[in-house]
Amino acid sequence: MSGRRPNGEGTIYQRRDGRWEGAAYVLLPSGGRARKRVYGKTRSEVFAKLAELQQKTRSGLPAISGQMTIATYLNEWLETVAKPSVRPSTFYSYRLYVQDHLIPALGNKRLTRLTPTDVRAFVQAKANAGLAPATVKQMHAIL
Repeated sequence: MSGRRPNGEGTIYQRRDGRWEGAAYVLLPSGGRARKRVYGKTRSEVFAKLAELQQKTRSGLPAISGQMTIATYLNEWLETVAKPSVRPSTFYSYRLYVQDHLIPALGNKRLTRLTPTDVRAFVQAKANAGLAPATVKQMHAIL
């Protein structure tokens, strides 16, 4: 064997300061790809973080910035993912749900801080507000 790694496996190396760094290409919310770096105290810690990132990419889940808000993500998703892939009428309804319900309720929250409890509370609040079950289900699916 040549000892070479296959494409897409990523890179792990020790930095001059003693920490370990790994890098691999990951899926972005826009649908593109970018190189993302992870850091750790040991090689095995970085390997585990890198493996998790790569598994998410293989599953089609985008890597997100720790600063990205739900509003930013949803607006980017609408333009780059939904708009090109759904009918105009579907896109219109998605945009209404996002602008009128999802962003006012959850938009300022960081995407990395969104929890299942937040989603359940949002869904329950919309159901309690008297919205049709199909509408609440559609907003949950978008989220």
